[in-house]
Amino acid sequence: MPITNNLTEAIKSNVTNFTCNGKCSNCGQCCSDFLPVSESEIIRIKKYIKQKGIKESKHMPIISNTMDFTCPFRDNENKKCLIYEVRPEICRRFICSKSMPEIEDAKKLCEKTRETVSMRNIFFDGEPLQFILFKIAKKLVLEKESK
Repeated sequence: MPITNNLTEAIKSNVTNFTCNGKCSNCGQCCSDFLPVSESEIIRIKKYIKQKGIKESKHMPIISNTMDFTCPFRDNENKKCLIYEVRPEICRRFICSKSMPEIEDAKKLCEKTRETVSMRNIFFDGEPLQFILFKIAKKLVLEKESK
């Protein structure tokens, strides 16, 4: 079972509806660094960021023990996604006003053909410690599930 399913279970009671009249408020609360993406999505996004000259968005000051878990394409100042036109399928499907079963169904559908990755590491070779921690967490979850 992919790690995002376990994360979903852990945060089930914490999905908050931030929409305005059922429409996305662009608050950025759902913009995570760790997303299920396919190879074709990665290729499409890499091509897009090269064409548009998109640079990594950092959301926290660089402090030795602080990591940025927000999507590197989230522009908080302008409340928008820098790759909106080519955003991953999970981003297209998710809206926080959906019920938890709808959210889980969207994640399951995306995870069937996608691998959960650090967007920052895939596109910007950033924060290797963050990637290492993610791999360790994933391994622990998989070991726990196999018992």
